[in-house]
Amino acid sequence: MFSEPLMTDLKFFFTNRGISPKHNKLWHKIPNILCLARLICTGFIVVFLVMNTHHDWVVALIAVGGLTDLFDGKIARWLGSDGTSLGVALDEKSDKVLVWFTCAGLFVNLLTRADILASLFMLALTTLTVWRDCDISNKRDDCHKRGLGHIASSYWGKVKTTFQIIGLAVFAAVTAPHHATIPAQLIEYDVLAHFFWVAVAVLVVAVSLTVLTWLQYRSAYREKIG
Repeated sequence: MFSEPLMTDLKFFFTNRGISPKHNKLWHKIPNILCLARLICTGFIVVFLVMNTHHDWVVALIAVGGLTDLFDGKIARWLGSDGTSLGVALDEKSDKVLVWFTCAGLFVNLLTRADILASLFMLALTTLTVWRDCDISNKRDDCHKRGLGHIASSYWGKVKTTFQIIGLAVFAAVTAPHHATIPAQLIEYDVLAHFFWVAVAVLVVAVSLTVLTWLQYRSAYREKIG
């Protein structure tokens, strides 16, 4: 079920010997710890959204999760780590899990509060994102099984994720009960409506990049299989 290199990395990850025999310095665990922190943030985000509470924490946790996604790769390169099976798996999956489950949590939260239009928008975003990511994952696996190598992540994929995180954080803030995340004076001057459309605009850009990068991956897949 799991590859031998991945099992080796899992075995050594939480020991003082380091991630693996090849990466035996304690600080090389930092990028993986950031990925795990992102997964933990996701868990709290979903719980708070489903329970319709702590909306300010939801916004903060989305931001923290986004920052861990931004810096884990940079820290890994700064430390001179060439990546382990565990590290690569965590990095590839944890950012997707953050986006998927935040979108799903927002959908459930908005639906329970009878905000139908906003919940339908979030449902469409969730469906598109999950469909795109699963399709790309399947095509990568197919290339690997055929011995055709790996379809590399694109620069625009990271840009897409950045727009998703920013958009979701703002969207979570402006669709929360007013007292939870928005200062009273902003509500009084109807600034909330402007921020709502800012969030929608950012998420529309994210959707456009989602479709664009999806097409890029499909094109790269067709080139590999001939």
